[in-house]
Amino acid sequence: MVDFAADYMTPAIEAKKRREELPRPTDSAFANVFYGFTEISGALEALLLSRVLIGLSPPRSKLIKKDDYLKYLINAYLQEVYILEQRLSAYARKVLRMYGRGANEAAYTATINTLLSSISARFSGITNTRGGHVHSRRFSDERLDFLSGLTLIGQYKAEFAAAVDFEFKMVQVKWKKTISDNNIATQQFLDYYFDAIFPLVTRSEKIFLPPTGRGKTAREHRA
Repeated sequence: MVDFAADYMTPAIEAKKRREELPRPTDSAFANVFYGFTEISGALEALLLSRVLIGLSPPRSKLIKKDDYLKYLINAYLQEVYILEQRLSAYARKVLRMYGRGANEAAYTATINTLLSSISARFSGITNTRGGHVHSRRFSDERLDFLSGLTLIGQYKAEFAAAVDFEFKMVQVKWKKTISDNNIATQQFLDYYFDAIFPLVTRSEKIFLPPTGRGKTAREHRA
């Protein structure tokens, strides 16, 4: 994909250096193929960042409570999973609309429908958890609620400080492992996803853009 994008964008970059524009009839198709891919990559990067942040200590500020710090990061992580699920589904449908025409329409449709079902099966547990809370309150669970209770008491009872620190570490370790395990499974799923997508957008292992309005097909590129 990187080679494909670099090859396509180089003439436009050179034109800009000459203070010229280089509009092409395939620009919209290129944007759909390439930027759809980068949106998925960006969502994965956000999940990996969540794994890093959940393992860090909160900033040393009285304005940031330890339970709020964890709850914020966990809810941000759940939101990013939802975003990734939406982008995977949208990109699959976009590929079908762009490429799934003509003699291969039935095969393209079958592949994309299988992918959409797989996406739903892979992410439904997490996205349902997120969806069940987002309209009423942020996600929490028994351990997070217990930590919140300790944190509140600890604001007024100094002798609870050690208990707050211990419970924070336990919840942090739990969610660090949960997110880490989920990220590994997500990366494996993305391998499966793109193994299914790339044959639909490549010929002889080169990414191609679908026919333009003139009935011509853009140049092919290395995948």
